[in-house]
Amino acid sequence: HRARARSWCGEIHSGFNALRNAMPVNTRARGVAAERTPEVEEDIARAVAIWATAGRERGPWLFGEFSCADVMFAPIATRFQTYGVELAGKSKAYLDQLLGHPLMVEWLALAAAETNVIPRWER
Repeated sequence: HRARARSWCGEIHSGFNALRNAMPVNTRARGVAAERTPEVEEDIARAVAIWATAGRERGPWLFGEFSCADVMFAPIATRFQTYGVELAGKSKAYLDQLLGHPLMVEWLALAAAETNVIPRWER
């Protein structure tokens, strides 16, 4: 499990470049349009495939208990929320669970209260 967790964390850290470029993090926005190129769709499909494995261990998260692997996917979860990426099944359940985690709720509330705006990221 450790090797797979490290691999996924490394993949998030150095990959998902098409998704990052098309969908910058903006936790306050909703329904923002993004260009969904084939490369972006591949990144979305990769996250969906990983998230579909949640709950296979001894708990509801990717590796049973909430871990760094789940934390690494938080920015992707917020992107999916901001840009209206629709999911179904286990991946949707994982997304909802991650966005509902108390640390995520706190992060999103703090972001909503932020008054500074970076115009380049406000699409």
